[in-house]
Amino acid sequence: MSALLKRPRIRSMDKRVRPTRAFSFLLALIVAFVPATSALAADTTPPTSTLATPTTLSGSLVVTFSEPVKNVSVDNVGLRLDGTTANLAASLSCRSASNVAVGCGSGPATKAIVTPSSALVPGGHYAGLVNVGGTAPLTDLAGNAAGYASKWFYGSTLEEEQSVAASYRWATGSSPSAYGGSYSTERLAGARATYRFTGRSVAWYTITGPDQGFATLSIDGHSVGSYDLYSATRRYHAARAIGGLGSGSHRLVIAVKGTKRSASHGTFVTVDAFTVDGVLDATPNVEWRWRIVDTPSASGGHLAYGTLRGSNVYFTFRGPGVDWATVTGPDQGSAQVFVDGVLRGTYDNYSSSVRYGVLRSVRNLTVETHTLRVVVTGKKRSASRGTFVGVDRFIVRLVSIAAFRYLGAWVDLFDYGLDPHNAIADMKSHGVKTVYLETARYSSSADFDYPTKVDAWLLEAHNAGIKVIGWYFPAYSEYLNTDVRRTVAIALYRSPAGERFDGLGIDIEYKGKTSSASEFNSGIVTHLDRVRSGAGSSFTIAAIVPAPVAMALSPSSWQGFPWAAIGTRAHVVLPMAYSSYRTDCSTKPAHCPYRYTIDNVNEAHRLTGLPVHVIGGVGDRMSSSQVSDFVNGARAAHAYGGSLYDYRTTASSFWQYLSKLNLL
Repeated sequence: MSALLKRPRIRSMDKRVRPTRAFSFLLALIVAFVPATSALAADTTPPTSTLATPTTLSGSLVVTFSEPVKNVSVDNVGLRLDGTTANLAASLSCRSASNVAVGCGSGPATKAIVTPSSALVPGGHYAGLVNVGGTAPLTDLAGNAAGYASKWFYGSTLEEEQSVAASYRWATGSSPSAYGGSYSTERLAGARATYRFTGRSVAWYTITGPDQGFATLSIDGHSVGSYDLYSATRRYHAARAIGGLGSGSHRLVIAVKGTKRSASHGTFVTVDAFTVDGVLDATPNVEWRWRIVDTPSASGGHLAYGTLRGSNVYFTFRGPGVDWATVTGPDQGSAQVFVDGVLRGTYDNYSSSVRYGVLRSVRNLTVETHTLRVVVTGKKRSASRGTFVGVDRFIVRLVSIAAFRYLGAWVDLFDYGLDPHNAIADMKSHGVKTVYLETARYSSSADFDYPTKVDAWLLEAHNAGIKVIGWYFPAYSEYLNTDVRRTVAIALYRSPAGERFDGLGIDIEYKGKTSSASEFNSGIVTHLDRVRSGAGSSFTIAAIVPAPVAMALSPSSWQGFPWAAIGTRAHVVLPMAYSSYRTDCSTKPAHCPYRYTIDNVNEAHRLTGLPVHVIGGVGDRMSSSQVSDFVNGARAAHAYGGSLYDYRTTASSFWQYLSKLNLL
């Protein structure tokens, strides 16, 4: 150390020697240099971002920064729909490290919260973005720009009946006496009409008549009173006025009480028009709600009911498929289902006993935004006690299951000796649309037993216009990690020529390596969850399951089988409805191919809510008449697709019957 940097000598306790000029100069350099060096090191490290994407359609993107930042704006932090180049309109707020609100521009912000101005679309593919585009990047306090960050996600695909993506309508009536020539009406207790307005007074114009009941009104959550809408004759333009309100925005709620005076023969409540501060609104923008019924058996514990002809609900979503979950029962009627204005089906929801979670499915749509519309017809079968139509939830299907449609053919590990070129040519000549190719099983030595031949099957099939589903045979238990890896490998596989599978199937049947039914059942669910995570939400997953009718013959062996979990984790179900295993057809007609096929298709669909591709039997254990009966049963049950197991054992004479599965 230089002598100039040594501490100066002290002559006495209260009298010090003034440091030399050289010492002061060097000391100043040290003091100035050390912090400058530390600051320089911090300045060269850009902040990083951790993104938490919205978990609901109305949720927020939350971005947490590794250090305080500034210059945060809706241009450099936001949400964006896949395929677009601009962030969604949104509000922005920022918080400090102590969770205090701070300015997003000036900072110091350690968290940014982006809330979209409009709800996300169910099934929409979105990204949370940081410093991707925008005119100026967000930076740390020293001016270093944060690195680019993104996180992709799908808008919620499972929405309850009161989803922000669903909008309801009461039944409408027409009359030249009504304002605008039409009105809306409902009779079920709890149904509501919400009208938002800005003004100091409002009047609700309704209809009184011999079938009208009681309604309750509230303003901004405060009860206004109950109104009796009965009159001996029908009268239009009946006003219920409310004044003395403060200036600003207000919310008027009209609720159907579901009660009436004894002279009335109905509980109807009608909305015709409104006036705000004396100005007529003859075509008001009203938020309509059906009656909400609480029941523990429904998804989320509640569902919505409509009953009047023309009552309807709209649900906006994005994706190739959607399910309307409803309820069937002894008081249910029928409903029509439209997508983008096109009728896709009319459904009779009557059943002798109540069944929840019944799915009405629409598939093979284009991957874009669609509108599902469910309309109450007001019709019922004679046995039904009512015309109710229930809405339990909506499920958006993100993937196309078209590969499972129509006629399929199966190839397992024992069939790799077949020449793919000749086999595919033969399949095509018989109208096969999809080949189901086993890739490996729990006891295999690799993720693909015959990778070179897999490449050949994929190339030959795709060149012939035939889809390929890879399927895997798991054992769960101690094999679970291997099972997951080998199943996910199907989804991730790319051949040297760039070919890939069109979906994957999981053969859920083998219990030989599990120690208990509970281990087997939990293994099924865990495996499905992990496969869905590894394969990605856009890859099609099929559950190949035992025949539910056969399982019912030995209920203790299949106790707790996770049908519901399979229904929410897979996209299509393939029951092994092998009538060739049923040898008692002569004494039990329900075990003959025709009835056995119908019952298995119906049960598999009821238990999972999924479309059903039915596998009808083992090829070399069936006769031509049995194959014909299987095909007729599949068609009668409206199966999504069908096949025999397997291609190698299917007699050439059977194809004339199997080809009719392409008429499903």
